[in-house]
Amino acid sequence: MDSTYKQAQLYNAAKTWFVNTFKSAKDVIQSEDAMNGRFLAKGNTVVSGVNSLNSPISPNISFYIQIDLKDAKYRVRVYNFISLIDFMNTHNEIPVDKEYELYLTNKNPKGWAMSRDKFNKRADKAFTNFDTTIIGLMTSLNNAILTNKKDDF
Repeated sequence: MDSTYKQAQLYNAAKTWFVNTFKSAKDVIQSEDAMNGRFLAKGNTVVSGVNSLNSPISPNISFYIQIDLKDAKYRVRVYNFISLIDFMNTHNEIPVDKEYELYLTNKNPKGWAMSRDKFNKRADKAFTNFDTTIIGLMTSLNNAILTNKKDDF
């Protein structure tokens, strides 16, 4: 970013992004520090279009977002992805990296009765949708910051 982007301006743009992106920014933002230009938030998003036996494979993903802001730059870390699965009313929380490891090693999750081919097709769709969702969030944050700079109201 060019040097005209100041930390306070980037901070306000990021906070506005949280408000516009999530149902309740108060619930999402875990801590914020305007002086040092940092947000730590816990987000949640739905990965659409993947259903099995009336229970989604990865319907809801929770994650942390850390945004660090300085004059003329910002950094975003998105991490600790947890898949929230309600499989036969068990309400499981599974790290996405564990699901992905099962997928890569051609192993079905414990208790799944579907064929490997069917699981692969659904997992392909789930991980593609997951990537698209997270990339979309990061793109919307970047657009919010750039748009804020252009707003000369």
